[in-house]
Amino acid sequence: MKKTVLIVDDEPRNLEILVNFIQELDFSVYMTNNATKAFEISEKRVPDVVITDWEMPQINGIELVKMLKASDITKEIPVIICTGVMMSSQNLKTALDAGAVDFIRKPIDFVELTARLKSALRLSESLKEIKQLNANKDRMFEIIAHDLSGPVGHVYSILSPDVINALDAKKYSEFLVSARSSISATYSLLQNLLSWARSQRNKIEFFPKKNDMNFVIEDTINLLQASCDDKKIKLTWDKIEPFSAFFDSNMILTVLRNLINNAIKFTKEGGEIKIITEVSSHFVTVKIEDNGIGITKENMQKIQNKIPFTCFGTNREKGSGLGLQLCRDFVAINKGQFLIESQENQGSCFSFTLPLNQI
Repeated sequence: MKKTVLIVDDEPRNLEILVNFIQELDFSVYMTNNATKAFEISEKRVPDVVITDWEMPQINGIELVKMLKASDITKEIPVIICTGVMMSSQNLKTALDAGAVDFIRKPIDFVELTARLKSALRLSESLKEIKQLNANKDRMFEIIAHDLSGPVGHVYSILSPDVINALDAKKYSEFLVSARSSISATYSLLQNLLSWARSQRNKIEFFPKKNDMNFVIEDTINLLQASCDDKKIKLTWDKIEPFSAFFDSNMILTVLRNLINNAIKFTKEGGEIKIITEVSSHFVTVKIEDNGIGITKENMQKIQNKIPFTCFGTNREKGSGLGLQLCRDFVAINKGQFLIESQENQGSCFSFTLPLNQI
């Protein structure tokens, strides 16, 4: 989609020249000769950048900038001020203080305008990205706080002395199993949270080398087999001859743990999960298939847009959505591709590739 630029100038000739030039740069252009109309267009269309003349009748460019910055809809649109008269340092400071991100003097040098326009667009994209990241982080922390409170509160309640003293041996054993399950879920969530926080700050350690792929898969299966047994889920692995691939073992262990754990979570009792490995000339593909409840179209859209969300498993198991983000990020760091296929009420297939040798 083309970027959009709104041009505001009360001089028809200036407006025409600017419009023609910016269209040649392959931008979509809105134009108007007064600030009132410019504000209306901005609230309705939300252009990526506004370029406005300073000296205009009734409402000038500075006042337009202030109007844009006062509106929640338009406050983040970068504005470039054009002027042929108000060029003193104090005047230019006035423009920047009002909220303009840049200025350009008339007569306009189009090399300079191109540079300043591209700079404003980069700023616009950065602001949008930061806003989305902050929204995702806020949502993530909200989900994590919610998901931690459940298992921690559960363990706290069942370890109450009054509750324990009232239990017989059988009930006490059942409570311990329940407590262990809650602690395990909490520990897994905290592990993911720590890894995610490190990856967001580029502090994650990355040590790729030749590793035995079968060993990593087998290690993960042994870790999660008890969870499968609890739900009477059949976990099968189409094991092939031993082979090595080039990856960071800790990262890929995290990927496999999250994907298999997710499959267990969203597969009903008595269901089936298959682990399949396929080796080509340059890559290995690992697939985790299940015949579970699948992913709704709405949640698939959230996954594709990297929007954090939480939903319950078939036994009301909780999840933060953090695991899939880690899987996607860790596979990318290891030079692989991460894919999701799912049909609601039929099951899902999560797969990723890894290079056999260093790329």
